[in-house]
Amino acid sequence: SKTVSDSKKYFVLSSTEGCATNLQENNSYRKDYAQNGMQAAESAEKADVILINTCAYSQQMEDRSTDLISDYKAKYPRAEIVVAGCLPKINPKKMRTEFSDLPVKSLPESLDFADQFDRNDFEFLSDKHRLVVKLRPLYHAIENFFGVLFHPLHNILKTVIVNEEFHLVTASTGCLGKCTFCAIKRAKGSLKSRPLPTIIGDFENGL
Repeated sequence: SKTVSDSKKYFVLSSTEGCATNLQENNSYRKDYAQNGMQAAESAEKADVILINTCAYSQQMEDRSTDLISDYKAKYPRAEIVVAGCLPKINPKKMRTEFSDLPVKSLPESLDFADQFDRNDFEFLSDKHRLVVKLRPLYHAIENFFGVLFHPLHNILKTVIVNEEFHLVTASTGCLGKCTFCAIKRAKGSLKSRPLPTIIGDFENGL
């Protein structure tokens, strides 16, 4: 019979600059892989499957995603590279022309959304986001020492998208808007609400 050591290993990373949904999805993909008997790898080098959760809300982020995919394909030719996230839906033509050999993975409909960020994901963020993550504990310690909240800096640092202290509750996904300048609708689709008892349960678990 197959032992734990024999099971495939996966590694999940993101191309986002700081999208909360993307990072939340990372943990949901990890949960999905674990439920299918796979183990988490310590690094991409040790993984059999590397999932790249892409961001493509702008040309800059689309280029960052495609560069990351190309880089990992070249670095780890023996691993299976899987593409997830916004890029396949926002620019399917690019996926067909540049990465037609790669499988595309979507979150299973039945899978619950992750309620926490994984701190390991923060190392893939942009420099400014990583700086905020490192400085925030020190800044809050200074505020606590003086007993003063320094606004608006306090609000900026407290509400920045990547925060390991958040408990995430997803009420809905998608959008009802029809903004011509926004590509996210193509990736997320129309508004789809989660059942109210599920939302309340997530909230109570957070408390």
